[in-house]
Amino acid sequence: MNPPFVIEALIVARRARRDGAFERVRQCRAEVQAAEATRDAIDQRLQRTLALRAHCMARLGGMAEEGVASAVDYGRAEDHVAMLGARADDIRTELARADHTVAMARARLDDAIALFLRAQKRFDAALEQKARWEKEVEKAELRAEENIAEDILVNTHGRRR
Repeated sequence: MNPPFVIEALIVARRARRDGAFERVRQCRAEVQAAEATRDAIDQRLQRTLALRAHCMARLGGMAEEGVASAVDYGRAEDHVAMLGARADDIRTELARADHTVAMARARLDDAIALFLRAQKRFDAALEQKARWEKEVEKAELRAEENIAEDILVNTHGRRR
């Protein structure tokens, strides 16, 4: 005996919901990876800028010790150090935004995983319900066969007497 249409439709719907939730998890994982890659690139840019600023500061210190021939060269070096400091501050702000984007992407991923797990549990419950129904149908068919066999046996013995 086939399971009722309602159970099959329920299983199809819950499978579709589970598959959709799984696809959303994959999308969120990709978003997290992209956000982390962007954040890492910004962090590397910040490290390079800070290293360049430190190098310029050392060079500026060397200029002060050696006695620069021109105050213009020393002024340009100071301006360059200041510009690198301002650029580092801008990159830090950008890095903070990227960290926030990563945190939001991870939160969306956590929500998507929770949704997937709920969908998976509901799908498993529908499959269990179908299995219980099939088992009950099988028991009912066996009882019906036993009743038929008993009726035949009773009718056969009743005729012999």
